[in-house]
Amino acid sequence: LAFHLLVKARECFARLGPPPTAVLAGAGLALGGAALTRVAVVPGVIVLTLVAWRMLAFGHKLLERAWGPEEVSPKHRFPTQALDFALPLLACLAVLLGVNYVRFGSILRTGYEASIDLPSFFANAPQLGLAGILISPGRGLLWMAPGLLLLPLAVRHALRSGERLWTWTLAGLALVVLVPISFMRGWHGAWTFGPRYLLPLLPFAWLGFGLALEAGWKRPWLRWAAGALCVTGLLVQLGGALVDHTTHTDLALQAARMVWPDEGGVDPAEQELRRFERIQWDWRFAAPWAHWRILRHRVAGLGERFPARTIYFVDGSGPLVPTHERDTGFRHLAWVDLHERLGGSVWPPILVCL
Repeated sequence: LAFHLLVKARECFARLGPPPTAVLAGAGLALGGAALTRVAVVPGVIVLTLVAWRMLAFGHKLLERAWGPEEVSPKHRFPTQALDFALPLLACLAVLLGVNYVRFGSILRTGYEASIDLPSFFANAPQLGLAGILISPGRGLLWMAPGLLLLPLAVRHALRSGERLWTWTLAGLALVVLVPISFMRGWHGAWTFGPRYLLPLLPFAWLGFGLALEAGWKRPWLRWAAGALCVTGLLVQLGGALVDHTTHTDLALQAARMVWPDEGGVDPAEQELRRFERIQWDWRFAAPWAHWRILRHRVAGLGERFPARTIYFVDGSGPLVPTHERDTGFRHLAWVDLHERLGGSVWPPILVCL
């Protein structure tokens, strides 16, 4: 939303008029709201704040050259409009600091301290982490969102057409999002479907899909390729929705213990973590397609005892069984769980959705 409003402000400057106060204040408020949702997105908020500052400075220079400094009213000059943007953002940040103080006794404590061990934060090889979040079979972004393979075409088109606001914003966000994650051992985001740490980057990256189509719509091969990528992405996400990812991870770790038995002298928790990392790179455990194999087993009415060879192509002595009752069947779908386990009616949630 903030980026959309910044584009609206740039459109006003392109028409040689100052952007309305509501547009700038809305952009600042949207960025402040983003910071309040999750403190980990603050680096992205900083990038968009710098983009806004640069856009305002360039736009007002354009106005002064066109109309002269004295023709711009005081409420539409650069300092005033910068405050229009900054004050809502600063107000949200003040709320964030106040909440930190109330919850943790310090405005600088956010609750993330317990989960971030700074000495070991940079212990991972960055090239491994970067490859993992982008191309690993079980977690890579390009497998989870194949439409983003058109992103290079979009960047090329944007640079040729002089579209710099999106390209520089995307580059800045990619830098602040990708680099820290690449150094983390937990780059995979634990028990989630896809690389969840890349979520702040995805809305901006997906804009490139539209730009790529705009650039090459007259080429039949590009239209067919885009359609094929969209269908593939739909299949990936549909499997992720119809089978809960915690079910897959639970069964995959059981199969992984058959493939990689316990090692002597290694802490059990460390062994489990190593197995978890290995299944992200092993094609047998690739999440999108393992989900479909689990779904096929359930739809065939074969129960909740999954043969390791059928699901993960692993030789094992016993079947794989979900550890928790909530992971059986389709109970991860709210209306199924409401009906089967809690004895409620499915019609109220269906009517709400409609």
